[in-house]
Amino acid sequence: MRRRLKQAYRNFKYIRLNRPRVKVRPTDGFVTSWPRSGNTWMRYLLFGALYPDVSWDLVSLNKQMPSIADPDLSQLLTELDNHAFRMFKSHENAQEYILGGRVVYLVRDGRDATCSFYHYRTKLNKRDYTFRQYLERSLAGKFRYGSWHEHVCNWLSYESHPSLLVVRYEDMLVDAATQLKRVLNHFGTEVAEDCITAAVERSSVGRVNQGFAQYAAGKDRQFSGGQGGGTGKFRQWFTEQDELLFMEYAGETMQKLGYT
Repeated sequence: MRRRLKQAYRNFKYIRLNRPRVKVRPTDGFVTSWPRSGNTWMRYLLFGALYPDVSWDLVSLNKQMPSIADPDLSQLLTELDNHAFRMFKSHENAQEYILGGRVVYLVRDGRDATCSFYHYRTKLNKRDYTFRQYLERSLAGKFRYGSWHEHVCNWLSYESHPSLLVVRYEDMLVDAATQLKRVLNHFGTEVAEDCITAAVERSSVGRVNQGFAQYAAGKDRQFSGGQGGGTGKFRQWFTEQDELLFMEYAGETMQKLGYT
């Protein structure tokens, strides 16, 4: 109960009142996205490229590149101050203060992201509802990070901002090395080619999913990583009626991004 009250207070303070969660430095890097859009995969790639000799897992990754909503962020910042530059994760809607650093926004076909998030919530968060129930609530923005289409539109309204780089999840699937280079360049960091290659090899979908499985096991739950690692997997979940509903809400955004 106490933890939930603290979370509710943080949400009110930082989301409702739009208060900055961290004092942003110009050299700070942020990997942002709606959930299940490749955020953890990109952080795996970055960590593997920047720290090639360090042994790591998802738990240590979350400490080195924490979420700005992490309840222990103030403690983690003390350790991060020793880094050449700091990097953070965020699933929150666009907030201008973050653009004081360098921001990467990952976007994925909303149908795939929605299915993967459903799998995440029902398995790792132990939520009990049907896919249709989840879809209706998600499209109406009833969950913490709002709907996929509103989240994407909010961030893309800053697409011309020099601090923002948009990366497509589907492009990562085709050529992860090229997208990793784009992100590192945006963050103002150069990494040797062999480190890029090694980082991609160490950050396979299988390893990312293994990290989620280990993380879930630590919470006495089962989760294999969701419906990740490809495109078009929404077809396993969407009925024709589900897709019509999704497009009713998100069709304009999907068309803008070429996901139709």
